[in-house]
Amino acid sequence: MSAIGQAHPGWVQGQLNEADPFVIAHAKFEGSDVVSEENRKGPGVIDKNLKIPNVADEHQVRVLKFFDYVRTEGWSF
Repeated sequence: MSAIGQAHPGWVQGQLNEADPFVIAHAKFEGSDVVSEENRKGPGVIDKNLKIPNVADEHQVRVLKFFDYVRTEGWSF
């Protein structure tokens, strides 16, 4: 968690995304994936505009959209 905060000190914007670094850090620790509907921002984006997939990529955490996760897990409805 501290590595994420040090790498992107301006990323967390109060209640808007205060849990995001914890979600990524937990997934990295557990070796699991993150499910998010956020889209990656392009290169050179400033910290306050980063999205979960951008930061997760830097920490080798896979991010899947919900329906991709459903397919990966073999769920059917």
